[in-house]
Amino acid sequence: MDEVFYEKKIKCLYCKEDFKTLKMRQSKTKVIKRDADYCPYYEGVNPLFYEVNVCPHCGFAFTDSFSPIRELKNNRIKQDYIDKIQVPQLCKKRSIQDAIYSYKLALYTATILEEQNFIIANLCMRIAWINRYLQNKEEELRFLKNALDTYYEIYETEDLDKIPMDKYTFIYLIGELQGRLGDYEKMRRWFSMIFEDKNVTPKILKMARDRWNEYKEMELNN
Repeated sequence: MDEVFYEKKIKCLYCKEDFKTLKMRQSKTKVIKRDADYCPYYEGVNPLFYEVNVCPHCGFAFTDSFSPIRELKNNRIKQDYIDKIQVPQLCKKRSIQDAIYSYKLALYTATILEEQNFIIANLCMRIAWINRYLQNKEEELRFLKNALDTYYEIYETEDLDKIPMDKYTFIYLIGELQGRLGDYEKMRRWFSMIFEDKNVTPKILKMARDRWNEYKEMELNN
């Protein structure tokens, strides 16, 4: 097997069958740059393509962040997902289209299971990023908007000190997504929250200032 990959043994959250799927060795991944919304670009194979586990027995798609399935959700998963799909075989090397498909399956199952909002938003972000690699602007923006809507819900309903992201990074990301979606007024509102808070880290403060200036230029040029 290519030394970049290894086979990881996984137990399906739905059917409980064991299977092996390819993952990338952490030591073989190298980020060469990141966009302002944290979209990573890798040298060589992209490990994001292999984050979603897709069971070859039943087709259930999930990431390592998913919670165990509650028994009362089993019937809904069967009716709304298992009975409706052809079981894909995505345990070997994946194309970029395979990667998008695996994430869309995981987004579907996460929605059915009412997974944590943060997990759902992150799946949307990854679908947007992979479409960015393909320069598919329409799909990229569609899934950025889906992610943003979910981040809004988190901001309104959850304790930001308990999400798996620094609070100020989270606020910055909402502002950045507003800018990418062309709503500069809302972008300014969110970035202003960062500028006005004395507890913000210098790194996030600099990122927000840099992006504020870049978006100001874009606005002037439009």
